[in-house]
Amino acid sequence: MHWPFFSRHIPFLSVLTLKGARAYYLHSVLHDWTNEICESILGQVKATMRPGYDRLLINENVIPSWGADWQVTGLDMVMMTVFASRERTEEQWIVKIWSRGEGSESLIECELA
Repeated sequence: MHWPFFSRHIPFLSVLTLKGARAYYLHSVLHDWTNEICESILGQVKATMRPGYDRLLINENVIPSWGADWQVTGLDMVMMTVFASRERTEEQWIVKIWSRGEGSESLIECELA
């Protein structure tokens, strides 16, 4: 079976020209940026999405509110020091989250209502 799938590197800080994709996938992108820039990036993607059809998949760390391991909290300190950004907790991701159950990496699916 042939799947009409291709990947494309896009300049997500500028206006997106790719429209009509079935899915948009961001892997370890948002943790590099402040909340304000993340909102801008997500706004660019949102402007290209069609309600009820397109999906945004965000592959990021989701830090537990309690009992996070040192690797994840250490990465949070690095992100804060180097990029003025952060790793985020589940409460800070205001979207649906599906987690593997083990570890801190999660896939977050977003759909326009």
